[in-house]
Amino acid sequence: MNNENQTNLNPDNNSSFEATPLGAVPNSTPEVANPEPVAPEVAGPVNPEVAGPVNPPVDNPVPPVAPTAPAPENVVNPTPEVGSAPEPLNPSVNSNPTPTPTPVALDPIAQPIPGTTNTSTTNNNINSNGFVESPKVANVGTEVPNQEEKKPKKGMNKIVFILLIVALLAAIAYGVYYYLSLGQKPTSKISVNPQNLEIEANSVLSSNLADYATFSGTDPKNCSLDTSNVDVTTAGNYKYTIKCGNDSFEGNIIVINNTNLTVMTKDVYTGVATENTSNITAEKFVVADTCSGTECTYAFDEGFDINSTVKTAGTYDVPLVITDKDQNTSKINSTLVVIEDFKILFSYSKTTDNMKVTDKIAINNSNEFTGNAYRVYEFTFANVDDYEKAVGNREKTITYNNITGTGIYDDQNHVLTIKMDLTSDILNNEFGGTFPKAYAEISNYYLSKEYEFTMEQ
Repeated sequence: MNNENQTNLNPDNNSSFEATPLGAVPNSTPEVANPEPVAPEVAGPVNPEVAGPVNPPVDNPVPPVAPTAPAPENVVNPTPEVGSAPEPLNPSVNSNPTPTPTPVALDPIAQPIPGTTNTSTTNNNINSNGFVESPKVANVGTEVPNQEEKKPKKGMNKIVFILLIVALLAAIAYGVYYYLSLGQKPTSKISVNPQNLEIEANSVLSSNLADYATFSGTDPKNCSLDTSNVDVTTAGNYKYTIKCGNDSFEGNIIVINNTNLTVMTKDVYTGVATENTSNITAEKFVVADTCSGTECTYAFDEGFDINSTVKTAGTYDVPLVITDKDQNTSKINSTLVVIEDFKILFSYSKTTDNMKVTDKIAINNSNEFTGNAYRVYEFTFANVDDYEKAVGNREKTITYNNITGTGIYDDQNHVLTIKMDLTSDILNNEFGGTFPKAYAEISNYYLSKEYEFTMEQ
């Protein structure tokens, strides 16, 4: 190319022009005042005299040059140096036209694939076709990009919703069950504290539950008492049961027999004996089956001699000793009447309401009244309360229903017996004159009053 036709683009010669390599993209576009039309880029090598690739790799690319002022008119563009971009030509002047080169396709600039690392084209990744080859990324298209928060799957949302519904229904069902259970429970807890009781033998057991235990949370009327295992006739330790609904409570009843035994006694009439009278025993002085103890036995008290007593006519106190099967003992007195020429003792008895009265009349061998007689009143009570009210403190001499005499107490059968002597004054007053002496007249008198006759030996 002719160097004479080249004109310096910097008339002030303050700086030299540096071209931008072909194919490089400047960092910025210079602003040019009144830009002139730019000739189209010519594909292919700018200078056919220079061999080699169109866009050889540059190890040290030239930094961009500051924009310069446009070339003045009528200046022929100098020929650019090898590897430099052509300068804009002045269309009005073309002193050395250049033949039009054959267009050559420029290499496309490779762009980074989204989601991969941007790699510079200066890493010698140009393939044989002149394209920049991006570094291969493993699992491109299969690796899910990182997300700050994964959205829950619709299937999981449905399962969670169903579980919440089931949990809610279960909570409602439990609440209903708990409410109904509270409604069935008693408002207060039942507490029963049974007592250990001690009673006398042959006592009557109370039917009042309050006498057996203390109650809390329920009325004793709502409970039941079972004392069927308690034997009041025998000393010992027994169980009793209190039942309130489905709850049972046990207590102890101790039966003791350390009090004085009681028994109904009767007077014994006999004649003066000159011989041994061993046929008169202690059992003859008591009424059978009236002992307050169990399996009672009787004996004359120590120091009393029955054989000596019957040798002389008279009325005697006979001391007796009562012993039950628990070896409890008690002493009681009865009466022995020794009569000269005694034969028999007649009994006349009559029952009215709850009272039975019996007169005992002694007859001698001449069938006449000996003047010895006594009367027995027996009062039988329907319940223990009435009986206890009548007997009181069980005094030896008692007055009941205007009758005074010696008291004999049958606690087991609730019978009060009052014994009194029949003197001549009493008999004469009741007969309305002098009481008969002959047995036949006496018998007619009692039979007329509807008494029943019995004979005792």
